[in-house]
Amino acid sequence: MSYWNTTPTLKIKLEEEPYIFAKQYIKNQNKQINNDDISQRFQNIEINHQQTESLFVSKCYDFSSKDLKKNYQNINKNNKPIKIKTANWFVPDFNAVYAGINNILSFANYLNENKIKNTFIVDTSDDLFKVKQMIYNRYPNLKNSKFINYNSKNKLPKSDIAIATLWTTAYHLLKFNNTIAPSAC
Repeated sequence: MSYWNTTPTLKIKLEEEPYIFAKQYIKNQNKQINNDDISQRFQNIEINHQQTESLFVSKCYDFSSKDLKKNYQNINKNNKPIKIKTANWFVPDFNAVYAGINNILSFANYLNENKIKNTFIVDTSDDLFKVKQMIYNRYPNLKNSKFINYNSKNKLPKSDIAIATLWTTAYHLLKFNNTIAPSAC
């Protein structure tokens, strides 16, 4: 998606990313001023954390027209009913099992009871030990599930179905095309 439009618009091929633009702008500004002037000029700058977070989020949760095309082809390659044996769950990081994450885990537990193997792909930079313990305390039957820390470089296992559980995880599912029947919650 474009960084420079306020409405959802696909990026143009040569569109410059904001951090590159800012880096070049600062470099050009530094050429025009001497070092004594720099401290005076930047003394009263206030960091806008909302904009900083927005840039981070827009970088992490982005996709290309190539990603869309691959996903479209994957979705349309199989229109026949299948016997589901495996499920990949793309879940966000969480600190407690309640509300939405509890509903997701309850559904995964139901699939587990029906002999479907679950893999949880957790969007976190933390160790998965804490996440596993929270899940096992509430749903002990999910101990036979796999857990993977999401990283776009990690090889994710093929699955019969794959489910995004939050808007941020939908971007990961969009790029994951190693499933027979992708879906979203």
